[in-house]
Amino acid sequence: MRLQNRPSDDVRIIKNLTEESLAPIVDCPLDLRRHPFSGRYGYIRESRARWAGQSVADQTFGQFRFKLLGGGADFSAQQAALKAVIECAERYASAVCAPRDIKLAKGAALHDAIPVDKFPRFSADEVTRSPDLLGHYDAGAEIRWVKGFCCQTRRIVSIPLIMTHFVGHPLETERFCLPISTGVAAHTRRDKAILAAILEVIERDVIATTWLARLPLRKLILDDDIPIDITETIRQSQRTSSPLTILASDGEFGVPSFYALRQFPLRDDITTMVGCATKLDPVEGIRKAISEVFSVELALQNHVLTKSPVASPEDCATIVDGALYMAAPSHMDAFDFLLKTEQSVRLSTLRASMPSFSGLKEFIRALQAAGLSLYLCDITPDDIADVGIHVVRALIPELMPFSCLHRGRYLGTPRLFQKAETVLGRPFNLSDVNPMPQPFA
Repeated sequence: MRLQNRPSDDVRIIKNLTEESLAPIVDCPLDLRRHPFSGRYGYIRESRARWAGQSVADQTFGQFRFKLLGGGADFSAQQAALKAVIECAERYASAVCAPRDIKLAKGAALHDAIPVDKFPRFSADEVTRSPDLLGHYDAGAEIRWVKGFCCQTRRIVSIPLIMTHFVGHPLETERFCLPISTGVAAHTRRDKAILAAILEVIERDVIATTWLARLPLRKLILDDDIPIDITETIRQSQRTSSPLTILASDGEFGVPSFYALRQFPLRDDITTMVGCATKLDPVEGIRKAISEVFSVELALQNHVLTKSPVASPEDCATIVDGALYMAAPSHMDAFDFLLKTEQSVRLSTLRASMPSFSGLKEFIRALQAAGLSLYLCDITPDDIADVGIHVVRALIPELMPFSCLHRGRYLGTPRLFQKAETVLGRPFNLSDVNPMPQPFA
C-alpha cells in the first residue's frame, strides 16, 4: 500500500517504530535489497517485531512467541522501508490484546454476538480428517470475544477473538477459524486503514476462488498510460526469458484485482511465483501485484536454503509451504489454466468500466448493495497508537478466505461453489476442487 505521507512523515514513522520510543517495537535491518529482476527500479526491505513494545507485559498472548515479520517491496527505497515497518507493526498489533477487552462466553448467551454460523466454514470431511486442528462453531460452547462494529446496524457487536487476532493456542472450541492476517491493515489515517483492510478481504477471496476452482482470469493488455517503473520491469522480464504475466479479475464488487505470475523455465528450484493485489486504482494494483512477486521470490530463495519442500500437498501448513511446493519445475503446468487463457482485457477498457467512489462511506454502501456484510474491529494497541498508526481488522462473511493449510481450505463455504458455477457456467462440486496447494505466499 502506498501510504501517501509526506517524506518527513515517513521518516518520523520509521524512526518512532525502530529507534525513538522507549521500547522500540520493530527491528528493521539497515540493508536494502534490490528487486531480483527489476534492476534499478525496486527495493525490498525486511523487518521483525522485537517483542519489546510497551504493551507486551500485560497484553500479549503468553504462549505466542514465534517470529512476527514484516516485508516491504517498492520501487522507492524509503517506501520499501516504510511498508516493512508498518506491516511488522500490523502483525504485532494482531498478536496483543488487553485482557480487560476479552470476554469468555457462549455465543448463544450474548445478545450482540455476530452470526458466526454465517461465516466461511470447513467441510465435514476436513473436520473429520483433522479434528486436532479444525472444528465447527458451536453457539453453546464458551469462546473468547472482543468488541467490534457492525456497519449494517451501526452498533457495537461481539466478535470471536480467534477471528480478530493471532492466538498462539486456540481453545478447542475456537477451531472453527484459522488465525491469519487477512483483513488487517495499518495506516496513519483510520479511514485508509479501513479501506485497505476491506480491499485485502476482497483480494484474498479472488486468490482463494481463482486457485481452488481454477477460474480463468483475463490477460491484461497494457494499452494505456503506465508509469515507466512498471513497463520497464515487464520488459526486463521478457528480455531475461522469464516473462511476467499480469491478469485481471472480473472486477466483481466494482473493484479490480490483479494477479501477477512469473516463471523461470530454466531454473531447477524456484520456477513459478505469483502475487495478487486489489486496489481501487488499477495502476497501484498492478504495481502491488508485481511487488508481491518480488517479495515472494526473496522469501522462497531464503527458505529453499534452510527448509526442504514438503513431500505432498497434505503436508502444506505454513505460509511458504504451498509456494515452495508449487515453485518446483515439475508443477509448472499447474498454472496453465491461468497462462493459457484466451480471455483478455485492455487496461483502458478496465479503467473505463470501474466505478469511482467519492469516499469510504460510498464504497461501503456499494459493497452492501452488492450483498456483502461488513464488521470492523479496531485492534490498535497503545504503543502503536502513540506512533500515530491505526490498525483495523475487517470481516466480510460472504467472501471466501485464504488458507495456507491444505487440510483446512474452508471447503464448506457456499461462496466457492456459487462463484465457480457462475464463472464456469456448469455445476461445481468438491471433486472439482484444485488438488494442488495454494501457491500464494
